[in-house]
Amino acid sequence: MPMRILGLILLLAMSEARADWRGQNGAMWSGFTQQEQLAYIRGFLSATLSFDAHCRVNILMKQAKEKLSAEEVVPLYTICKLPTQVGGTDERTAAHVTKFYENPLNVPILISHALDIIAMRSEGETAEKLELLTNMYRMADGKDSR
Repeated sequence: MPMRILGLILLLAMSEARADWRGQNGAMWSGFTQQEQLAYIRGFLSATLSFDAHCRVNILMKQAKEKLSAEEVVPLYTICKLPTQVGGTDERTAAHVTKFYENPLNVPILISHALDIIAMRSEGETAEKLELLTNMYRMADGKDSR
C-alpha cells in the first residue's frame, strides 16, 4: 500500500511538472544558439543530479524510519534514474539532441524526453523499444503542445 501511495504522489508531481515543460521541444531547441543549447544541457543535467541526490536521501530516510531491508529499498532507487550525459560531454549531448530533432516527426517531443531516448540508445536499448517510446512521445507530447 505505501508503494502505491508513493507512486500516486510521483505521478501527480510529474504531471504538474509536465505542464511547465510544454513548448520545450524541438522547435525551441532549433531556435537556440549553440551556447544556449549547451547552457540548457548543463542546467538540465545539474537539475537531474540535484534531483537524484535528493531522491536518494529521501529513500535512505524512509529506510531508516520504516526499518526497511536493503532488498526492499533497491526498487525505490529506480524512480531516481533520470537521463544523463550522452557521449561524456555536454557538447556531444547537444549534438545528439540536434541530430534527434533533424527528423521533423520528433519536433513535438519534449527536450527532456529526447534526452531520455538518446540516453537509452547510448545504453544499448533495443531498437524496437526505442521506436515504441519515440512514437509514444510523439503522440503524447504533440497533443500537449497544442
